[in-house]
Amino acid sequence: PAEDAAARAEAEKKAAQAARDSVDKDLAGRVKSALVAERGLNAHNIDVVAKAGAVTLYGPAETRRRRDLAEKVA
Repeated sequence: PAEDAAARAEAEKKAAQAARDSVDKDLAGRVKSALVAERGLNAHNIDVVAKAGAVTLYGPAETRRRRDLAEKVA
């Protein structure tokens, strides 16, 4: 019946969102790891957020060069 189809559609929607969230979490983790591994950065103060495949960095940069480096690494 229609109720079953609606329930299935909602479950599929939730599963797809969970998959996207997982991919974004993995992406953010890989970017954070790359930033921490970069010698010229103090990446512990940089927060990394990924949403729909786009990465945003938050935090202080001591110099423009380091900010640019963080952007390049990300």
